[in-house]
Amino acid sequence: AGIQECCSRYKADGYDGPPFAWCILGPEGQALFGKAVLSFYKDELGLFEECPDVGAVARHLGCSPDVLAKTLQEYHEASKSGTCERTHKDVFPSSITPDTTNFLVARITSSIHYTMG
Repeated sequence: AGIQECCSRYKADGYDGPPFAWCILGPEGQALFGKAVLSFYKDELGLFEECPDVGAVARHLGCSPDVLAKTLQEYHEASKSGTCERTHKDVFPSSITPDTTNFLVARITSSIHYTMG
């Protein structure tokens, strides 16, 4: 199941947007994203927020730091084993743990980027 089935709709200031999930990038993920592209989305469009640690990420997301730390630990363990039992995810370009610092966080939603033919 993906964002459309599992995530809440984005609602703010009278806006009722599509369902979204949180993108949480540690330094390794930020490097893979690419400095120029990340700079455009973060600095030009303002879509990413800086969070120095897991506690700051949890506050930004509005969740418990303990729940987020547990989730990040489960993600890290799934990345080491190669699959996530809960989501069946099997691609882990980078890993983050509860000890990771210097996060960038953004809301993401599904979209069609290209159509061919």
